[in-house]
Amino acid sequence: MANVGCFIQRSVCALRIARLGADCFPIAGVGNGAVLTAVSTITATPDVTEGTRFNPVDGCGNVVFSAADPNITTRYTWEAELYTTDYEALEIMTSCVLVLGAADAGPDNAWAGKAIGIGRPGATSTPSDGFGLEVWAKNAANTGSCGPASTNPPYVRHVFPKVVAELGSRTFQNEVAVVTLSGYAESNSAWGEGPWGDYPGADPIGSEPWTEFFDTALPQSDCGAIEVPEYAS
Repeated sequence: MANVGCFIQRSVCALRIARLGADCFPIAGVGNGAVLTAVSTITATPDVTEGTRFNPVDGCGNVVFSAADPNITTRYTWEAELYTTDYEALEIMTSCVLVLGAADAGPDNAWAGKAIGIGRPGATSTPSDGFGLEVWAKNAANTGSCGPASTNPPYVRHVFPKVVAELGSRTFQNEVAVVTLSGYAESNSAWGEGPWGDYPGADPIGSEPWTEFFDTALPQSDCGAIEVPEYAS
């Protein structure tokens, strides 16, 4: 067993999402996925439960022994900043609801039936079941960018098989508006190889809340929701 190579990662280039059902499996069909490219930052921070520490002291004030149970990473807190406001993607990622254009909405009724906005959740809103997230980052190597993808893979794909998120605060000012989201990422064995059939690993993703691996291409991006294939894992 050997590495394909050793690389330095940089530059987040794209993310792909798929809506999850209550059973945590990706939901197939039109409107249940999206690909975004105008990503500012994505941050995943381990949520660690510290193991119990034992340092008993006897009646003379001496430490009898010292031992500790290992720390356990239970999940990851998750934050993202996006430049593009894609209402259909935000509806998939949060508990927001889409606002659809009326029959006579927009110039020449061009907005009729299309997503023209979102309603943010309140106390009586139905909570989201979450989404599966894949993030593509560029690779950099000391040999440069040239070379076959077999030994010089251009990307690393990061998979968070279940993310639950909500929209963050918004400041209205004379600056570029950034869409902020926050939440958590946790394990989801129902993700398996994912719905798109392009997972290169020999074994499906199991109980790990965050997996990364080499990849050769970015997913095709477009504005708005896309179709999620039938789950085949």
